[in-house]
Amino acid sequence: IPPIEIKGNKFFYSNNGSQFFIKGIAYQQSSASQVLDSTKYLDPLSDEKKCFRDIKYLKELSMNLIRVYSINPKLNHDVCMNALADAGIYVLVDLSEPDVSINRKAPSWDVQLYDRYKSVIDALAKYNNVFGFFAGNEVTSDPNNAHASPFVKAAIRDAKSYISSKNYRKIPVGYSSNDDSETRDNLANYFICGNKKHAADFYGINMYEWCGYSSFFSSGYSERTVEFQDYPVPIFFSEYGCNVERPRPFTEVEAIYSPLMSNVWSGGIVYMYFEEENKYGVVKVDESENVKKLDDFRYLRDQMSKINPKGTNVKDYVIQETRERTCPVKTANWEADGKLPPTPDSFMCECLESSLSCIVTSNSNLQYKKLYEFLCGEVDCSSITADGKTGEYGYYSSCNNKQKLSLMFDEYYTKESENPKAC
Repeated sequence: IPPIEIKGNKFFYSNNGSQFFIKGIAYQQSSASQVLDSTKYLDPLSDEKKCFRDIKYLKELSMNLIRVYSINPKLNHDVCMNALADAGIYVLVDLSEPDVSINRKAPSWDVQLYDRYKSVIDALAKYNNVFGFFAGNEVTSDPNNAHASPFVKAAIRDAKSYISSKNYRKIPVGYSSNDDSETRDNLANYFICGNKKHAADFYGINMYEWCGYSSFFSSGYSERTVEFQDYPVPIFFSEYGCNVERPRPFTEVEAIYSPLMSNVWSGGIVYMYFEEENKYGVVKVDESENVKKLDDFRYLRDQMSKINPKGTNVKDYVIQETRERTCPVKTANWEADGKLPPTPDSFMCECLESSLSCIVTSNSNLQYKKLYEFLCGEVDCSSITADGKTGEYGYYSSCNNKQKLSLMFDEYYTKESENPKAC
């Protein structure tokens, strides 16, 4: 299967240069009770039996891509990835996992997160049908947490740099945003502004504006298309499929792949394959692992079978000159600084830890929070603090929680004249 490449704001097959449009579906069960190891999620790319079971349904839906939100990099993915490749299906993977992701309430970009991201890249880089990676999903959801965006952009920067340093194929790294009206424009500009080595290679929007039998003009799709007509990198719907009305008729499919939108948007990803409590699935899997097609499946299949987006060939494609995007100005509704956190350095953090007299032994995040509150009232915590609003990042702010807390205990120990009770 040929890797997909980016030129300008479009995707192309690397073998023949024809334009690639995403015809995708989100593919991940969230039933954690079925997980047998210490992870809290199911890795759909490691389960060979389910993979073979579902590929025929993905092909029936005319899908050429699945979005997977979490994989376990310690498991083997050869069989499933190769089977998907044989079926002409690409995989777009989020680099985070539920317990190791950038937290919008207390954002950080640290050695634990970076190690997680690198491990996923290492596990999947060899497959030609890896379409790309998402460094974050809806991390900034409204103006109150805009300051989390510098940490995601730092993750994009470092993931891209790591891919390059390992001489892997140039796998693109992007961001998946929500569709909040107050942050939409600033987010879209923030992730592509400034240094291109730090910018997203593509941009996804989780878009739920079209419900039931809406239309291009009444849904808001027309406004979004005008807003992004000059966007310099590929843009697509990283999720879509409003479920206010069920079964979902998926009438938006025709619009997404029509000339009204296909010159701006590179397709989209339906949310989602599996029916669960949130009522977004197109199939229901019973306790015996049998698959039942829902009415949503039939509507989606019929809509996808009708589309034939008209693209261009890379040899005929001329990149439109677009002005370089300036980073958004900080306002009350956009408190994200242009300066990014540093690249996490595990060697530096381990060196720090080995030099300390006081080492924290607990691994409880709840205990950490209480200890932080106490210690930062006693000693200066600026060396471990990271602030996306001001762009100020302490020298050790990218170390893990245990290392940072140990440093603060060590300083408190020194302040208390090395009283053993202080350690």
